[in-house]
Amino acid sequence: MLLCEIMLAEDIVFADDQTVAPMTWTLKQQFRTGSAKQNPNTDIDAESAWYFLRTTQSEGPIESRRWLHDGRYVPLSESGDNLFGSPVDGWAFRVGAQVAPLVGQVSSNYDVGLKFAPGDILVAPGPDHAVVVGWRSPVGGRLEVRGSFEHGQSCCGENSRIRWSVERGPGPDESAGSVPQLLATGEADFGTPSQRGDFHLRDQQVQADDYFFFIVDAFADGSATPHYGDATRLEVTITVRDVVLPQPPSFEKDVLP
Repeated sequence: MLLCEIMLAEDIVFADDQTVAPMTWTLKQQFRTGSAKQNPNTDIDAESAWYFLRTTQSEGPIESRRWLHDGRYVPLSESGDNLFGSPVDGWAFRVGAQVAPLVGQVSSNYDVGLKFAPGDILVAPGPDHAVVVGWRSPVGGRLEVRGSFEHGQSCCGENSRIRWSVERGPGPDESAGSVPQLLATGEADFGTPSQRGDFHLRDQQVQADDYFFFIVDAFADGSATPHYGDATRLEVTITVRDVVLPQPPSFEKDVLP
């Protein structure tokens, strides 16, 4: 179900002679499923906001691999309503071959160690690619982002462990790439004090078309299957205050041939 909460507040600001209240985007509320699935996933204003991506570059053999956070991200292009035989509706690298990464919304109670509830967002990295959820700001302003990465499985020994990151930068570009700014990072391991990694970032000045990336890497542990047991619950809520709307198209520049 597509929702976008518009928060009422006293700190209303002006942009182009308009009053604009703070705006909020919540991944689990805006994630489209079933026949409405989209990648990118639009918001209530039909703006492309959420991107379900994977990395394309890595270094080293699988036993010690490092997945590069270099902006050369590409969309997860295959989708399904029950990914890998699980109650997860969303996007994956290879659906038929059951190869992660994947990003999806849980459709019914799902216990993999961590108990996922309907509506939760489940992400998982693959052996060759980290999983990346991107968010594009459709407006400028002062941004606050909060959420968590909660690792959900203990099925596979040392394999059951992830690294997570929150980064910002320009939009994904498979050819040119970019150097991201790291905002928060950590490890998460189900059944330990680090099971849930929370993040809360304030006062990030943004312009329209700035991107934030929420990334989960497998934990290279010396095995050939570092991605086993890496299902993770992702929660993200983004609020922009002091909103600056993009300039409307100019008739002379953008409409006339």
